[in-house]
Amino acid sequence: MQCQHKWHDVPSALVLLSVLAAASLGGEDKTLKDPPDVPNLSGTWQTNYGPLTFLQSGLSLSGSWDQGHEKPGIIKSGSLNPATRTVTFTYFQPWDQASGTATLTLSPDGNQLTGDWSETYPTGGSRSGTWAMSRGTPPPAPAPPTPPRFTDAKLRPTSVGLNTAKPSAMVGEPVAVLVFLRTDSGLAVAADRTYQIALSAEGAEVSPSKVTLNPGDISATARVQSSTPGRETLQASSNEGLQSAQTQTGHCKSGSVQDLVLVASKDHAKADNNDQIEFWVDLTDASGTLTSDGGDKALEFQTSASR
Repeated sequence: MQCQHKWHDVPSALVLLSVLAAASLGGEDKTLKDPPDVPNLSGTWQTNYGPLTFLQSGLSLSGSWDQGHEKPGIIKSGSLNPATRTVTFTYFQPWDQASGTATLTLSPDGNQLTGDWSETYPTGGSRSGTWAMSRGTPPPAPAPPTPPRFTDAKLRPTSVGLNTAKPSAMVGEPVAVLVFLRTDSGLAVAADRTYQIALSAEGAEVSPSKVTLNPGDISATARVQSSTPGRETLQASSNEGLQSAQTQTGHCKSGSVQDLVLVASKDHAKADNNDQIEFWVDLTDASGTLTSDGGDKALEFQTSASR
């Protein structure tokens, strides 16, 4: 009986193993999924911060980029996650000692990367922004800043402004003149639209003869140059509804100073502690021609004003 019992126990064990195997497989044909493809990012990418080159080894990344004007950047270490198509890396900028990180997402076609960057400085402070990259052609330039819109009439430009840091020069040398926009109160403001301003000076050459202030521009520079000594009046006018303006420039020859001439921009002003009369002193030789003292002598002047 004992032998007969063991004889019948063998097929029972086989049946039990078959049942357990069928249960573990669930009766289904399981197939393993293939791992995601690993994109190859090696090569040059055009970015909104200059061309960038990736060096890829497996899932590890390194590289560099150049913003121009001697502003390189170094990708110290990075990685690619094929499953999420995400690129992350740390970087360093030697020119300003900034250290940063970037996290970018690869497009489905594998030709574009977009994401965010952030960086800090050893002296404190931080910055952040958006990084866009593409293979081949550069990405479109970011939209220009929105020009100011002057809803407050007190901030609306109403006239042309002219300013010279050094109003005179030697014959043949240029006098630089700053052209800008002013409000009624004399405040300099940025252009809210495009302004064309014509410049002219009798007896002198003005370059350029017309300047353009585009939306957001603060000022433009023109130069007045003359081959003969004397004082010139620079005129600035615009057909954009702005009041015209003028300022004085002078060109001197080298010689001995014999006389002083006090010159004013206007002969009267309001007594409101705001309106001013600008004046300057011309140095002239015996013939009354503008001159500069060849001996570089120090000259002192005393001024006074009364009501």
